[in-house]
Amino acid sequence: LGAGLLVASHRPAKPLTTTTTIPPANMFNINNCTTINKPGTYYLLNSIFTRIQNKSCIEITSSNVKLDGNGNLVRGSGPYAVVPPYSYGIMVDGAHNVTIYNLGVSDFSYGIYFNKINNSTIDMINATNDTMSGILLFDSYNNTIENSTISKSASKEGGLYLLGGGNNIINNVVSSFNIYYGTAI
Repeated sequence: LGAGLLVASHRPAKPLTTTTTIPPANMFNINNCTTINKPGTYYLLNSIFTRIQNKSCIEITSSNVKLDGNGNLVRGSGPYAVVPPYSYGIMVDGAHNVTIYNLGVSDFSYGIYFNKINNSTIDMINATNDTMSGILLFDSYNNTIENSTISKSASKEGGLYLLGGGNNIINNVVSSFNIYYGTAI
């Protein structure tokens, strides 16, 4: 009767390795007039002073954009007449899901101009001394304008002008010292 010896061989299992690729957060810094044509979050690093007379300082043509002004100012130099050519502090054209917040815009024909924009937000804006309107929404739907101040516009369009469109929400917006109207629809 022999005694047997049982030898078990045990190799440790290889540790599982998981590789995860995290796409870079689309974050960009801007410090001068520009066109934003791809999705992402954009931070205004400093105030911008421009002499643009017939176009926009910041133009947004892409959907899914956040523009954080970091409390800075985008300031133009007119024109101060109610006839073209017009200048725009920020123009958003044909996009959706755009957020513009925490900045001042002044001394343009239009401070912020939304042209056929849907499901977007304007928040914490101080639009002042824009000749035609501080904020204009043209043929735009389901947008929110909130926590903002609009003052010193000079045209019958009013400080805040909603032309066409619908289902837009205005919440906690102060419109004062405009020559004609605070809000025009």
